[in-house]
Amino acid sequence: MSGKQISYGVVYPGTTTGGGGGGGGGGAADLYNIALEDVNLSDGTWTLHDPDSLINGVTFVNGRNVITLNALASGSNAKYNWKNSGTKEKVPRWYKTAKIGTNDINREDLVTGIYSIDFDSTREASVDILAGLAKIADSNVTTGVNLGGAFGQISGQAFAGYGVYTFSSATFLSTGGPERGVISFQHGADRIGGGAAALLAADGTSNNSGVDRSSNQAHASNGRPMSLLIGLGLRNDNTPFDQGDQVIVGIKYLFIKPDLS
Repeated sequence: MSGKQISYGVVYPGTTTGGGGGGGGGGAADLYNIALEDVNLSDGTWTLHDPDSLINGVTFVNGRNVITLNALASGSNAKYNWKNSGTKEKVPRWYKTAKIGTNDINREDLVTGIYSIDFDSTREASVDILAGLAKIADSNVTTGVNLGGAFGQISGQAFAGYGVYTFSSATFLSTGGPERGVISFQHGADRIGGGAAALLAADGTSNNSGVDRSSNQAHASNGRPMSLLIGLGLRNDNTPFDQGDQVIVGIKYLFIKPDLS
């Protein structure tokens, strides 16, 4: 990962973060206005799981991922919907090992994730976008993926929605044209955890409150390491895609693991 990410450990005045250092002389890491990490799905670090080839291609332009879709006919398409409590074998996702610096994030770690999702004004496809930590990223079932994190949605209507995703459902809100959703999620110590979302207007102020969701679902096994997962799915079952439809979305994230000793 890039230098934008924090290493691990609580930051104390006069000490350094991370596994080295300690003692005197080091300056505390400055966490004010810290940059989040861009998700660039075309940078070669991601594995794409897409059994039915819904993804035609992806590029990264002006800080956003331009995802081009292949055609999908209407019909019973629950298998492509992240908000379906059962099967997950067909829904597209990109994933890679979740890390803080050079350290893997494991299922027993208590980690705070900060996510930002922002769509441009393109409304060619009605889709959900997810970003979070997964136990088994390419699993065919919900209990295998065990995903928790951030959620965004667009449709043919005017506004985007943003919120929190846990396990197989999302809590989200669409207001009068929010610029982005910022989600803080506590990934917790062998559990999926939970979070809260703020929808931000163009001036950076929040135009909503009360968007939160949690899950006590246990990881129990696997998840060493966890995966950072970006998912794309249908907004609703039976929603078709036309060939060449595009979804243009910026995604950022930051993981922090405190020292609880």
